[in-house]
Amino acid sequence: MPKAELYVYVAWYTKNKYPFLSKSLLNKLTKHIIENAKTKYIQIEQIQGSQNHMHCLIKLKPAMSTSNAIKLIKGESAHWVNKHKLTEPKFNWNEKYFAATVSPNSIERVRNYILNPEIKYIKD
Repeated sequence: MPKAELYVYVAWYTKNKYPFLSKSLLNKLTKHIIENAKTKYIQIEQIQGSQNHMHCLIKLKPAMSTSNAIKLIKGESAHWVNKHKLTEPKFNWNEKYFAATVSPNSIERVRNYILNPEIKYIKD
């Protein structure tokens, strides 16, 4: 049986770049996104955020499209925040996002970027 792994770097903002994400909410939200993604067979390899955006490295199964995975992550997480009334006003993600595939030899570099976004990585 063939083995296929697709790594994707994804970044997205809150709607209108509103600074919803306090440290406390970020901790809760990232834990929730990781756990919820597992139930949908999406593996979160690395995740980090700031007041108004998230960075994520995900590993997808061949049957899962990138757009569907992002839709599941963003849609469910916004619903969860609002269901538990964790923000005021109502929480929303921006509709747009950035996604790029990651080659296996660049995975560690992307992980480091997500954890330390202030470090500028120069293309080899």
